[in-house]
Amino acid sequence: MSRTQDDTWDVSAGVGETALGIAHIRAIESTRQDAAFIDPYARVLFDAVNSPSWSTMANAGVSAGGAGLAAYVVARTKYFDDYLMDSVDSLGIRQVVTLAAGLDSRPYRLAWPTDTMLFEIDQPTILDFKETTLRHAGIQSMADYRQVGQDLRSDWAGALLANGFDTQRPTAWLVEGLLPYLKPRDQDALFATIVGLSAPGSRVAVDDFGHTDIPWFRSATTSTGNLERSSYGVDLGESSSGVAGLMYLDESRRPASEWFAAHDWQVSGVRVREAVSTVNRSVPREDELGLFDNLLFTAHGA
Repeated sequence: MSRTQDDTWDVSAGVGETALGIAHIRAIESTRQDAAFIDPYARVLFDAVNSPSWSTMANAGVSAGGAGLAAYVVARTKYFDDYLMDSVDSLGIRQVVTLAAGLDSRPYRLAWPTDTMLFEIDQPTILDFKETTLRHAGIQSMADYRQVGQDLRSDWAGALLANGFDTQRPTAWLVEGLLPYLKPRDQDALFATIVGLSAPGSRVAVDDFGHTDIPWFRSATTSTGNLERSSYGVDLGESSSGVAGLMYLDESRRPASEWFAAHDWQVSGVRVREAVSTVNRSVPREDELGLFDNLLFTAHGA
């Protein structure tokens, strides 16, 4: 499947399939005795997709993308969980926006103050699937949870405002696992919109893909993808139908941290390899470059 400027997807195809892979990793992590986090709904969402190839892979106890990607996702999830809870508990922020939310169950599993207004933006089919699945399972959010079904390459700001977003309130923004699926110009436009909508006291957390060793990443995802494709029928490699093939890997991408710093936001963060060590996971030798040089960071305006 190739990308077009106005392409769409659901949870079982195209870019949406990445959400399924992340849910799979979070479900496996939640079964560990030393789990960095507990996501009780990841498996509910994963099973509801009812994909034979993904189910075969899950039943074999294999993490999507291999041990390296699993360690990355676990560390990233914990980092952003802590960021969000710090935003509401320590800073008193009561407006939260997650961009490209996928099958993230944070609206349901984190301990939100009941007066928190929580927005998730993604393709309508993705959000509808998640909400319907969890509602049928009797699961509800403690927050004032609002779904915004909108493509992030279109006027998502207008849709967010129409759903009750208040530009006068400080906001905690989350940009997780999104950037490689945007062209560099769309990435920069997204950041400009975030800054434009942010009241004083707002902050953002970002999974910064701009530090990735692209030649290494292309080789690693192709190798892992070929194995998963042949063994389970799950395609995360860089074939014409592979999920990694849907990323914009060949275009120059400015690191997100540099963009925010250039726009006078104060940036602080950690390399993924450091975050992985914090949750007591090891970086596999084959993954000592590439993804693990990425930056997980927070930034705040004036």
